[in-house]
Amino acid sequence: MAEGLVDFGAGWVSGAASIVLTQPLDSVLVRVQAGTAAGSSSLPAAIRDLLSSGGGARSLWKGAAPMMWSVPAQNALLFAGYGAGLGWCSGGRRQDGAPSSLWHVFAGGCAGGFAQSFVMSPVELVKVRLQLEDRVVLSAAATGTGTGGGGAFALATGVVRTFGLSGLLSTGLGATMGRDVLPHGVWFASYEWCKQEFSAREGVKACDNGALSVAAQLASGGIAATTAWLVGYPFDVIKTRIQAAGMGKVPGGVVATAQHMASVDGMGVFYRGFGLKLARAVPMSMIGFFAYEVAAKQLRDMLASS
Repeated sequence: MAEGLVDFGAGWVSGAASIVLTQPLDSVLVRVQAGTAAGSSSLPAAIRDLLSSGGGARSLWKGAAPMMWSVPAQNALLFAGYGAGLGWCSGGRRQDGAPSSLWHVFAGGCAGGFAQSFVMSPVELVKVRLQLEDRVVLSAAATGTGTGGGGAFALATGVVRTFGLSGLLSTGLGATMGRDVLPHGVWFASYEWCKQEFSAREGVKACDNGALSVAAQLASGGIAATTAWLVGYPFDVIKTRIQAAGMGKVPGGVVATAQHMASVDGMGVFYRGFGLKLARAVPMSMIGFFAYEVAAKQLRDMLASS
C-alpha cells in the first residue's frame, strides 16, 4: 500500500514537471502529424501556420489546459499501474529494492500503459482539436457539428452533445492503446537496463538512486524515450489522424486508417515528425524519470520517519 502511494505521488510530480517545459513542441508536432501546415508537413511550415492562426506565440500553448490538469494525473496512474503490475508479476521487489527481472519491469510498464490509455485518449482528443482549432472550427461550420472553439470544456461538451459520451471516450482509443501499452513496457525496461549498465560503470547499486550520477539518470531517461518511441510512434501518428479528422470522417479503425494513410502518403507518413517528437519526448522522459526518482526518495523517507 505504501509503495503504491509512493508510485502515485511521485508520478504526479513527474508529470507536472515534464509537461510544463515541453508543451510548445507538442503543438507544432500535432500540425506536422495532421498534415495541416499550409501545403507542407515540414517543421518551418508548421510553425508558420501555427503562429499565423491567431494568438501569436501564445498559440504554442494551445491545448495546454487539458494537459496541465490531466498529465500529472495520467503520470500518477501510469507509475501506480507500473508498480502494481510489477508487484503482481514478480511478487514484489527484491530486498534491495530493485525489480527482480527486466521482464517483470516490461510487464509492469505494459500494465501502466494500459491503465493510462483510458484517461489519455479523451484528453488528447480535446488537446488535438484545440491545437488544430482553426481547422476544426471551419470543419464544424461546414458540417454543422459545432464541436470546435470555446476552449477545452466547450469543445469536450460539444463532442459529447454531437456524438455522445462514447464519441469522447472511444475516438482514437485503439491507437492510443497501441501507442501506450507495449511502448511503455519498452520504456520502463529500457530505463531500468540503462540504469543497471551505468551503475556497473560507476560502481554503485542500480537501486540506490542517490548514488547514481545525475548525468546517468538523465541519460537513462533519454535513451528509454528514444527506444520506446521507435516502437510506438506510428500509432501516435494514426491516433492524431483519427482524432483530428473527427467522427465519421476517417476510413475506419486503426487498420483501415493506417491503410488509407499508407496509400495516400506512403509508408514514410508513419514516422512523419519523428525528430520533433524526440525533441520533446527525450527531455520530457529525462525530466520525468529524474523528478520521479527524487520525489519517490523523498516520499519513502517521509513514510519511513512517520
